[in-house]
Amino acid sequence: MKIIFAFIFPILSFAQEGIFKGYVNDIDDNEYRIIQIGTQEWLSENLKTTKFNDGSPVPNIQNEDEWSNLTSGAWSYYDNEIENNLKYGKLYNWYVICPITNGGKNICPLGWHVPTEADWSVLINYLGGSALAGGKLKEMGTSSWDFPNTGATNSSLFNGLAIGYRYDGQFINKGNHCNWWSMTEFSMESSKLVYLRENTATMFVGIANKKTGLPIRCIREKSNVEFSKRIKRQRHY
Repeated sequence: MKIIFAFIFPILSFAQEGIFKGYVNDIDDNEYRIIQIGTQEWLSENLKTTKFNDGSPVPNIQNEDEWSNLTSGAWSYYDNEIENNLKYGKLYNWYVICPITNGGKNICPLGWHVPTEADWSVLINYLGGSALAGGKLKEMGTSSWDFPNTGATNSSLFNGLAIGYRYDGQFINKGNHCNWWSMTEFSMESSKLVYLRENTATMFVGIANKKTGLPIRCIREKSNVEFSKRIKRQRHY
């Protein structure tokens, strides 16, 4: 009598919670994929622009001391290396976002804005709460994330990358930190952010000094989301 051993291997599959919606370009003509997650539409890539959407330039500050003493908007590549731009986008201090320091300008494409803490909360809640949302936002694998990249499924298509950040003029934590600014101010010196880590599926809400260099993700203005839906409905008649 033959004994047959059957080995059953689990097949990992994840419900897709993001929907591809098209493309949008910034003032520098960088093209971004648009994804819908719940009722919100987001860029699925970090911002790359060097200008506000009215064409006003934002300076590229490379020097550590100069960056650390800024009280106005600036950007840099991670490690000041242009090779990091294509995949990771740019790092911006919070003064780029603040309407007081930027003269009421907008760094996001027309019809888009830097998300508030409330915008981030809507996203977190839609993805099942903070304990699950981080994994659903992180890129899978270890091409940008350090091992073990816990819980990463990218089911939202958000493509969260571990770019790290710029603190006190220095570049740190690439591979284990993914951070994005919020428009929401916390104090005179700090503002809200959200962040992901390599060793957890949790999405955290925290605060950072306004001089810190972080990536920016843009969210579509609510009125423009509704307008887009109306146009699509009209095409069916």
